[in-house]
Amino acid sequence: FAAGNVAFVYDLVDYVSKAGETAGRNAALFAKEGFLEFSQGFNLKPGLNVGSVIPQKLRLDGKAPSETILTIRPKVPLERTVKIEFKDGETPIFGFREQYARPAEMMVYSLKDDDVSRLRELESGELMVEIS
Repeated sequence: FAAGNVAFVYDLVDYVSKAGETAGRNAALFAKEGFLEFSQGFNLKPGLNVGSVIPQKLRLDGKAPSETILTIRPKVPLERTVKIEFKDGETPIFGFREQYARPAEMMVYSLKDDDVSRLRELESGELMVEIS
């Protein structure tokens, strides 16, 4: 398990601290249970205009953290209002808007209860993250 700038170059120290808490929580769960498999969840993959997304796996079973924060690093600068979408194939599941996208600045999103409910209706699999 890794956290902070060794795993992802963060632009604010607050995000480094939050990532450390999340990594620590998951490391403790791994130490307790001894495995990383989960009954329901998704792999998060960077898509259009996305350089990286953290976490790379999103757990939705009962052992998931109560607060899940998604961190997206844009691949290209877009100096206009952008839409960030999480898609199952071509179908948007949830998303949010930002005033712009810049590779030097992270985009941070906390999953809402409605987002998790929509995801739980799907089969586990892969979500593509796109910025348009």
